[in-house]
Amino acid sequence: MTPEEAMDRIDIMISDDKLWEHYTQDGKIAFQNALKASREAIKKKVPAKPVHDGVENQCPQCGNYVSETRENIAWVQYEVIEFDGSEVFRDKYCSECGQAIDWSDEE
Repeated sequence: MTPEEAMDRIDIMISDDKLWEHYTQDGKIAFQNALKASREAIKKKVPAKPVHDGVENQCPQCGNYVSETRENIAWVQYEVIEFDGSEVFRDKYCSECGQAIDWSDEE
């Protein structure tokens, strides 16, 4: 199952009134909130392109700055690419919200 298929199934479950008819209102809300949180967690693992504001690259989910640097920062998960004869380190994930970053068009 792809992440997109999983998110679609979660959406169907959330909107299926028949599924919720045996739950109390509080139980229904709690379960639906858990499903929504699961959907958001799955969505963050699907790489999304950074938003370029003319100066910086930002996370499309939360707006946090995501970097493309020539420095190796030990605690950051990054990918290494070759650019103009030197190594460039790119964040794989937003350090604020965990959104996976897709740099594929940035090369």
